Amino acid sequence: MVIHGLTNQVKFGMVIIGNNMPSSFKIKIPLTSLQPKQTFQDDLRNSTGQMLAKYGNFFRAAAAGTNLPVQFLYAIAMVETTGSHYYPSGAVNVSGSERSTGILQVSPSEFYEVVYKKELPQGRLSQASLDILNKYLPSLSTDAKYSGTPSPAVLNRIFLALKKPEFNIWAGAMVLRRLIEETANPDGTMRPDKAIIKYNVGDYSKPTKLDVFVNGDTTSLVKAVNSITSAYIVKVTGANGGMDYYLKNQIA
Repeated sequence: MVIHGLTNQVKFGMVIIGNNMPSSFKIKIPLTSLQPKQTFQDDLRNSTGQMLAKYGNFFRAAAAGTNLPVQFLYAIAMVETTGSHYYPSGAVNVSGSERSTGILQVSPSEFYEVVYKKELPQGRLSQASLDILNKYLPSLSTDAKYSGTPSPAVLNRIFLALKKPEFNIWAGAMVLRRLIEETANPDGTMRPDKAIIKYNVGDYSKPTKLDVFVNGDTTSLVKAVNSITSAYIVKVTGANGGMDYYLKNQIA
């Protein structure tokens, strides 16, 4: 199936964003015939309902405010945390030295790099995204002095905001929207597989320098990267993966 901006298959709002941001895009799903393991397909069936009952409104608002298919955000959340913002203990899910946080595992430094050094200075955020920044980080969202290297105090403020489910989902959507645009094909077709590589292992990581990253298709790219990242790509974009599952079952 092909997703073209606003369609009956993908329900997300047309928003006015910055002059440099496309208002719609196209994605062909699935991107590869490779399928995720059955355990992940079971997770999609068994955990999606609980995720949407708790956070569905946040996902839908963030998808509309960043002009992303909500199914993409759902699929990322299922891969990152099986759709749970919290550990069974009740603590917020935080991992690694980068403090990747919450349901979408956004790190303070990644969020700062994308939103404060790129999106805000370039005027690319929707009013809805700006409203969320003002709600959770009021003094950071418009202060031009935060365009350089962030202080530990600034990163800690972002970290605390990321512990809130609503902000976490919006933050992940803002980051992913930027990455999915940066990795689009010349004809404008978006490549979630490439965006996932940047989201998972970094903007300037070794896989982004491979010729197959620039010129290859999704199946070739999956075979060229490490097993964790390749599994991530297939879980989101493969046949019977997250996006395919949500679209086939009309889960919006």
